[in-house]
Amino acid sequence: MVKVSIVKCKEYDYDQVYLAIKKSIDLIGGLGINEGSKVLVKPNLLRPRHPKFAVTTHPEILRAVIRILKDNGCKVIVGDSPGFHDPVVTAKTSGLLQVCEGEGVEFVNFNNKKSYFYKEAKFMHRFDLTDVLDKVDCVVNLPKLKTHMMMGVTFAVKNTFGFMDGMNKSKMHMKLVDKVKFAEMLVDLNSFVKPCLNIIDGIVGMEGEGPGNGEPINSGIISSSYDSLAMDIIMCNVTGFDPLSIWTNKVGLKRKKKDFMDNIEVVGEKIDDVKVSFKPAHEFSVTFALPKWLTKVINNLATPARPIINPNKCVFCKECIKICPANTISGSDLGEKKVAFIHKENCIRCFCCHEICSYSAIDIRKSFVSKILEKLGFGR
Repeated sequence: MVKVSIVKCKEYDYDQVYLAIKKSIDLIGGLGINEGSKVLVKPNLLRPRHPKFAVTTHPEILRAVIRILKDNGCKVIVGDSPGFHDPVVTAKTSGLLQVCEGEGVEFVNFNNKKSYFYKEAKFMHRFDLTDVLDKVDCVVNLPKLKTHMMMGVTFAVKNTFGFMDGMNKSKMHMKLVDKVKFAEMLVDLNSFVKPCLNIIDGIVGMEGEGPGNGEPINSGIISSSYDSLAMDIIMCNVTGFDPLSIWTNKVGLKRKKKDFMDNIEVVGEKIDDVKVSFKPAHEFSVTFALPKWLTKVINNLATPARPIINPNKCVFCKECIKICPANTISGSDLGEKKVAFIHKENCIRCFCCHEICSYSAIDIRKSFVSKILEKLGFGR
């Protein structure tokens, strides 16, 4: 059996967070990390935002995990690579750098990369990742409970994407426009990194236009598991998503034994007692069973949502222009003001621009057909 723990925790009071994380780890069998090990703790550091916006892993989660690891005699370092912004600035704005400094733990940049070959991969055998992986014994993964415009959700499996540096992430989006292939890559990457422990920050999650521009939602939980896929499946059930609607889950399950889902044991709280229905990201999807041919026709008619610049919010910082893997964003004169403009004919809908915009100046527009079909009850 693969265990996934669920523990209630309603606020980011340190004492409550520490006890909840400690309990969640004990419920699955303990840390399982040898005393004296060098451990890389990998939070979610998408972009510079205050913790109240639920964009990044909360600093009190990091503080508690560091102390638990140090109590076990581990040497701890912390690191991540944001999608675009400077890692140190991002860590400082989100409060994680101050935790590292207060706990006497090094915050490492993922600037130096190395090419790794993964023999057991099913889809992508070579990854350019941070060479910090060579310097540690194991990885503790600290994802945030969030929705995701492209992949549906970003939990444990998706969080390991941060081992690539920011601009390499956008290049990977261009290389793997198809969501299934992108999911295949993510599952291979997570299997290569193979976190020894996943602890998800679900005290306040993000719903809607995640991972960077959704709305905070009080979900009130901490969860731990040794297995990233098992955690993601259970967290989908907690947040109201069909696990099989998430491509990383579908791909991951194809590589497991057929009874994998039946052998996931939820320990601690029952799912029904903590379930919170998250608003999905603004991607059209059929919400009830239809013949496959009809589902395909509907999805083709309902062209996916796409990002569009809000000129009233855009300050022309050029972040979106720099990160766009398709090079389809440029400057446009709007009277005396210059703003960014997305040329929709080349947009690959990776939503990288939407994720990293510091001014929330990128909106998501659904097609007219999508809106009509949703009103008719075909999808969301």
